[in-house]
Amino acid sequence: MVPMTPSSQSPANPPARDPEVSAGCTSSSASASSWPRDAFDDVPEEGARVGAHRALDAPAPRVTRQIAGLLLAGAVALAVGAAAYLLGGNSEAAPGAASGASASPSQSQSQSQEATESATPTQEAEPTVEPDASVQVGVYNAAEVDGAAGTTAQDLSSAGWTVSATDDWGVGVEQSVVYYADDEEQAQAVADHLGIEQVASDEAVGYPIVVVIGSDLAEDGA
Repeated sequence: MVPMTPSSQSPANPPARDPEVSAGCTSSSASASSWPRDAFDDVPEEGARVGAHRALDAPAPRVTRQIAGLLLAGAVALAVGAAAYLLGGNSEAAPGAASGASASPSQSQSQSQEATESATPTQEAEPTVEPDASVQVGVYNAAEVDGAAGTTAQDLSSAGWTVSATDDWGVGVEQSVVYYADDEEQAQAVADHLGIEQVASDEAVGYPIVVVIGSDLAEDGA
């Protein structure tokens, strides 16, 4: 067996490189060297770090904080607005309820007053009869009290009636009475003025109206 010599292991003339391959490698090296240097260009060739990639551009921390602040402010404003709306609705409803509650007693009082007025009949005032000076009046004392007829006659004259006579009745009576011939209206006016309850018709009396003073009127100061 013939031992191999160095000349037999490698060809004396190595094959020439393909010009196109050489040109491509040169172009790739030149193209790679045209990028600006960064941290990835300084990685040691024998380092333990593998699989490092260029990260996408992340937003700056300041911009992130601004966005978070805007979102938080919006949430706070929304919460405050909702609370104000709820509180405002309750405050507006409360006066209405209070007003309705305060109006109820007044309405009940008004209805009660109307019911009382409808139940109580209206009393019409009786027309006042003015004294007629043309009507002659006779006054008689039946109380057996001196001066009773004169005092009553003076009272009637001051009121506007014409007193034509004063005398004693002849017999004593307890209850005073006013007699009239035909003018009941004036007789009733005389009785009301003197406070006499009894008024009676009697055509036999000597004057249109005759007042008989009893002990009841004399005791009252007639």
